[in-house]
Amino acid sequence: MPWPTWTPGRGTRSFSCTATRPRPTRSWHADYGWDLDRELLFGVKVFAFIAGVRPRGGGTVVITGSHRVVARFAASLPPQQHYEGHLLGRYLRRDDWFRALSRPGDDDPGRAARFMDREHRTGGIAVRVAELTGQPGDVVLTHPWVLHSGSPNTGGYPRMMLTKNLYRRGCFGAASG
Repeated sequence: MPWPTWTPGRGTRSFSCTATRPRPTRSWHADYGWDLDRELLFGVKVFAFIAGVRPRGGGTVVITGSHRVVARFAASLPPQQHYEGHLLGRYLRRDDWFRALSRPGDDDPGRAARFMDREHRTGGIAVRVAELTGQPGDVVLTHPWVLHSGSPNTGGYPRMMLTKNLYRRGCFGAASG
């Protein structure tokens, strides 16, 4: 069922999607660099629900426990290593689960169940893909290093979520105010 959206300057458009379940995506990322102090909680990632987001309604997908994997990765880097995005991807692909999660062209119908219904352990850390859902006014706070990605909205309504990065005062020098 298509639902209308309004885009400034473009008028009303209709969108529809035929998928039946969010498919764990390949664009996993964290919005904070791993070159920050690992011992200090330097911020939080906020996901707020403006309208209800039901399962398969386009809620952000997260990898539970991934902040611990990123922390382990950050600890493995040499001191003063500058942020380079490809390094984390290379580190994650050492694990079969993460490698399969980010494999292009994997259109297996069981893909969602493989990553969302079962927990995987990587180096003793439990990880699993989860879709964020909620009601208007609900807020989810995550560690800044939780890997997340968008997912398709298979509902007949627009997905209304807001994300915000909140930084701890002083973590980024004088400009962080």
